[in-house]
Amino acid sequence: MPAPLRVHIASFARPDRWTLDRIVWLTPSGIETIVADALRAGRGVEVEVTVPPETTPAMLASLRIRLARVTERGIPVHIRMLGETSQRVAG
Repeated sequence: MPAPLRVHIASFARPDRWTLDRIVWLTPSGIETIVADALRAGRGVEVEVTVPPETTPAMLASLRIRLARVTERGIPVHIRMLGETSQRVAG
């Protein structure tokens, strides 16, 4: 069964501060939802993805690769294991 991901997208450098919180599955379509939301929001937002502790290194690597489209557009992405501090995904 795919792992659930908590996704938090927040504007920080815009006057219209807002947040979007979602729960998606660690599947291609779930990750595409994260990418679409982040790209639609554009620059001036940050994305934080929280994964459960049972997420494997292979799952994390796949997630990082798929989220590269977001970081390539200058949108910071942070991935953290539930209960740990975040790691920024390099673009």
